[in-house]
Amino acid sequence: MKNVCVCAAALLTVAGLARGQDDAITPGADDAWPDIVHEHAETTVLVRLRPGVEAGEADALFAKAGGEAVHRYHLVPGLVKLRITVTPEQALYTLRSFPQLVQYAQPDYLVRTMEAPDDPNYNLTYGMHNVGQTIQGQVGIAGADINAEEAWDRWTGDENFVIAVIDAGTNWNHADLIDNIWTNPDEIPNNGIDDDNNGYVDDIHGWDFYSDDNDTNNGAYHGTHVSGTIAGRGDNGIGVAGVMWRAKIMPLRFINGTGSTSDAIRAIEYAVDKDVRVSNNSWGGGPFDQALKDAIESAADLSSHIFVAAAGNSGAGTASYPAAYTSENIIAVAATDNRDQLASFSQYNAVQVDLGAPGVNVYSCLNTGGYTYESGTSMATPHTSGCVALLTSYTPTWSWQEIKAHILGTVRPVASLSGRTVTGGVVDIGEAISTANGVRISPISIPDAVEPGAPVEIRFATVEQGDTMLGTPQVYTRVNGGAFSAADATDAGGGEWTYQLSVANCDENVEYYIEVVGAATGSSTYPGDGAAGPVDTITGHYVVEVEDSFETDTGWTVSAGAGGAPTTGAWERGTPQLTDAQPDGAHTGNNAWVTGAAAGSGVGSFDVDNGTTVLTSPAYDLAASPDAVVSYWRWFNNSAGARPDEDALLVEISNDNGASWTTLEQVGPSGAGTGGGWNFASFEIASVVAPTSTVRFRFTTEDLPGLGSIVEAVIDDFVISSLVCDGGCAADLTGEGDVNTNDFFLFLSLYQAQDPRADFEPGNGINTNDFFAFLAAYQAGC
Repeated sequence: MKNVCVCAAALLTVAGLARGQDDAITPGADDAWPDIVHEHAETTVLVRLRPGVEAGEADALFAKAGGEAVHRYHLVPGLVKLRITVTPEQALYTLRSFPQLVQYAQPDYLVRTMEAPDDPNYNLTYGMHNVGQTIQGQVGIAGADINAEEAWDRWTGDENFVIAVIDAGTNWNHADLIDNIWTNPDEIPNNGIDDDNNGYVDDIHGWDFYSDDNDTNNGAYHGTHVSGTIAGRGDNGIGVAGVMWRAKIMPLRFINGTGSTSDAIRAIEYAVDKDVRVSNNSWGGGPFDQALKDAIESAADLSSHIFVAAAGNSGAGTASYPAAYTSENIIAVAATDNRDQLASFSQYNAVQVDLGAPGVNVYSCLNTGGYTYESGTSMATPHTSGCVALLTSYTPTWSWQEIKAHILGTVRPVASLSGRTVTGGVVDIGEAISTANGVRISPISIPDAVEPGAPVEIRFATVEQGDTMLGTPQVYTRVNGGAFSAADATDAGGGEWTYQLSVANCDENVEYYIEVVGAATGSSTYPGDGAAGPVDTITGHYVVEVEDSFETDTGWTVSAGAGGAPTTGAWERGTPQLTDAQPDGAHTGNNAWVTGAAAGSGVGSFDVDNGTTVLTSPAYDLAASPDAVVSYWRWFNNSAGARPDEDALLVEISNDNGASWTTLEQVGPSGAGTGGGWNFASFEIASVVAPTSTVRFRFTTEDLPGLGSIVEAVIDDFVISSLVCDGGCAADLTGEGDVNTNDFFLFLSLYQAQDPRADFEPGNGINTNDFFAFLAAYQAGC
């Protein structure tokens, strides 16, 4: 028991909180601070609030426990990471003393990668195609492998299928990985902007949650080796071939020797937000962790996610967490050698561990550019996650339950795993693929927007595996929610098919899906839900209704907020002045709305101090613009001063002329967008409130009294666009009635910001094809 001195007379009270009949929390001899026996972080804890707890009540509780919220997880509603200034024992005691508010409170446990020690006892080998070869002095047994070659005869992967490697970093530039590293399609590289509004700036190749930056190449030894087994580029004449020759590895770093539960959950949350269906988790340790278990199970619900986990390397007859959780979407993996023997280091259990995979002296990528042997359930796990990902990409309409059942149901039984794993066998991807027969649709170009009277091409491929397609693929379309009608796709040769989708009238909403039929396996559709979840198109293009660069007075007003008017730093229209917290000018032009444009002699001279300042727009008539989109550029910095990360920038919208307000976004008090830099934000108004004739916006920021923080905010280039359908003037982005250089420069701005209005060739994201499509529309004019 740790020795903690507590003043018995001290009363820990917070307004609005109640603990039974007594607000005083004073542990006695039989009611002491909880002892924590497992390795954990010293400055953070995790707490999950009960549904309905108000924000103010929660913050008061956190303060009472000596903590502050630094991350609120949307993956697990109510789960909060607290940074604490007391010991974890003290914080947890206080949090657990309010069961009416708290579901559970726990340490932020630490986990480790599941590498086996570099020891002669682990001098075993394996291969994806075992012909009995001798490697590292061990003679193999032919067929003691995952039967990869049989799978590769049918399927080698999908260039667009993403697997999250939640680990210690991955070398993006390794010759065998560089073509298979995921690049965030919604982020513009190195522009200092959170383009996809996911809370992470320039997350081009995932995120490093350990260091809280975008360098997932950092500390990349373990994750590089794991990634090579999953998706080392196959058939490229270099090094090794992973289970998937074609795939995309999403590196999510959270561990450096050890890593925290809180960061592991953030990594899972990131993958789920990007709809990733498979993750590799070659790490574990620590005790039962409710927060981590909740996150894993939520991942199944939100993105049909399978969490492949290492059983552990202690040789024990029980698995380590997280592999040991009862969560149905986990596949737990033991390690075998090239003679189908359970590795001496591998943990096992007939209930907790699902199957085995090669994990002894696995030859894979080295972070310095070469290759090396490693052993551990860390090495067995990527064999299995690669198999899960290969099957999922091959059967994209299958649920996670179907994928897991098929993987477990097609194992190759081996004696060493009988009674030691659920299945008693080694993962067999050849059998899994060869028995997952069917005719499938592989999308190539799937548009979600059309111009009236201008046909747009749907293009897709069909793949016949162990089955024969009957007839011709059918494209089912319907208009304005009516009945679907079917039409034949056109054979484009080489297994590819096309269909011309057109819209006759501006007010038509067209939905469509594609169906193929296999002789043995029946119907398969794209999207997978078919008529229940078709592709939903929009008709027309966006034009600007309001464009305000704030160079002149356009009717915006400034007022004090609930915290009273600040002594300095109220919103004013002017030119920002360079400090550590304020940019050296407007985003474009000379003027912007800025909190204290007179910078003085240094950072904080005229920042927001001791109050709240509110900037409110005039009313805009959007009653005839049901598809209106608002966008703006913002700068916010609260990271300077004695107490950084205390204050926020709140953006709200009203559709009743300011009588009531709804949040569009909140930046801060910590995380992405709080350290300065210009950030682009864009929202479809109807997704928040119904557009009316009196729509207004307001931007609120504050300096909470006594915190000593530096708070600066700037708003510029405010734009409202609406969807129009004029059948021939798509390049008139400004809505002036003709096409001119104003439209050209506006397009360049939208293109750089990856704004949806720059999507001139729908269906494949915003890229150079959209640029050339805009030029064609620009030349066509009105």
